[in-house]
Amino acid sequence: MDRTSYLAGILYYLTCDVQVQEAAIDILNGELTVKEAGTRPTLQPYVLKAKKRLKELEKNKTDKQHLEIVQFVENYLYSYQL
Repeated sequence: MDRTSYLAGILYYLTCDVQVQEAAIDILNGELTVKEAGTRPTLQPYVLKAKKRLKELEKNKTDKQHLEIVQFVENYLYSYQL
């Protein structure tokens, strides 16, 4: 799985904020870049946290969140919001 999809999955599970979750789905589907999301004031803190968490998960391959992220990608890849 590519880093962008993985980062989107982490971002999705960081909060229950619908705006952040929608941005994560947009990142997954290529409608929004991580760089663009990082420049939005409402998303910037979450993007920074997601990047930090990604580094942690790269070191810990047995973390249970890996399965959640795979499930996120399976559920939301190519799901377009109207």
